[in-house]
Amino acid sequence: AEGQNTLVFNPNKVFEDQYPFARAGFTSYEEDAANGGRAVLDMSEAYLYKAVKSAKRTFELYNGRTCLKIRDDFTCKLRSEVYWFMHTKADIEIIDAHHAVLTLNGKKMNAVLSADSVGEFKVMEAKSFKDNVDNRLKGNWDGIKKLAVCAENTSGGVIDVSLEPA
Repeated sequence: AEGQNTLVFNPNKVFEDQYPFARAGFTSYEEDAANGGRAVLDMSEAYLYKAVKSAKRTFELYNGRTCLKIRDDFTCKLRSEVYWFMHTKADIEIIDAHHAVLTLNGKKMNAVLSADSVGEFKVMEAKSFKDNVDNRLKGNWDGIKKLAVCAENTSGGVIDVSLEPA
């Protein structure tokens, strides 16, 4: 999950961050030809061994398909540490805990974390929590960093990020 721009619950240097044989399915899909659409993916089985009761991700295109909202709704069995990642080559400026500006090749994009979201934005290196990363993660990571949302000691909630042109 760490390198796939999805949720990571209770990172651990020993255990996998997702159940590798999990199946995820879309539970709903709506399309608005003029504006965008929305789809909900149930990822609960992927976190089978991470003390997570449920994890659903909603993707929504809006504003004439120029903006993307990614909303994660989750419930934990135990109070947990949760990370949301977006890997990027863009420069990241954290404006405040709920607003970041990404700049690449002179173009800017706002990342906005909704007020009801758990956690806050921060910038992290594009490296694994694990010290012994295997060959699957090798590659050229120069210039790549992570826009992250980090929430500690949470029993669940929402991480709702909107990506919009600046």
